[in-house]
Amino acid sequence: MIDPEDKYNDKDKLSQINTLQQLGNAATYIAGALRRRETDLHGMWFELENADMYLFSRSRKRFIVINEENFEEIVHDVRNWRA
Repeated sequence: MIDPEDKYNDKDKLSQINTLQQLGNAATYIAGALRRRETDLHGMWFELENADMYLFSRSRKRFIVINEENFEEIVHDVRNWRA
């Protein structure tokens, strides 16, 4: 579930789901490189109302806002993720 706290409106939820669907679509085009671990894909979502950028956390299974407080943690998660 991408929004367990139910804090986003329906349009935002659909936008997040669409971001993940497009990530899956893109993965089909670079499947070989993903298998060989030559590259990786990460989903980002921009919230217009507050101008916040989010990154999809595979470990948390939700979009996490990128800010000064959690930036290092997010970088660590991205560097250590292996699909």
